[in-house]
Amino acid sequence: MLKGIAASSGVAIGKALVIVDKEVEIERRAIDNIEAETTKLQNAVATAKEQLEKIKEIAREKIGEDKAQVFEAHLMMLEDPEFIGAVEAQISSESICAEYALKQTADMFISMFESMDNEYMRERAADIRDVSKRIIN
Repeated sequence: MLKGIAASSGVAIGKALVIVDKEVEIERRAIDNIEAETTKLQNAVATAKEQLEKIKEIAREKIGEDKAQVFEAHLMMLEDPEFIGAVEAQISSESICAEYALKQTADMFISMFESMDNEYMRERAADIRDVSKRIIN
């Protein structure tokens, strides 16, 4: 017996695109140059901003302003001094690589948001995952 994906009634024919979201292994690595590591983080954040601005514009044109707002939320997260500042503070205080500091900080924020009573706030954990993966990549 064939089972389908519950999306809508009818038949669709076409090529399927399967996206596999592979988890990146990040190891704690000690660093000697805190300034260089912080600059590396800042450059990655700037690149992520550029990417999200482009994606937001394409989304705005194709699906409308209201649905493109999710990307605005991601952009705001990249400018959040509590989030990025916490990563920079961890790089500085523990002399660790930016990737590991970002993962540790993101995991802390994700855990905090997932434990909240408010459904909207719990959903923000996914935004933090998305943004941190974009910065790391």
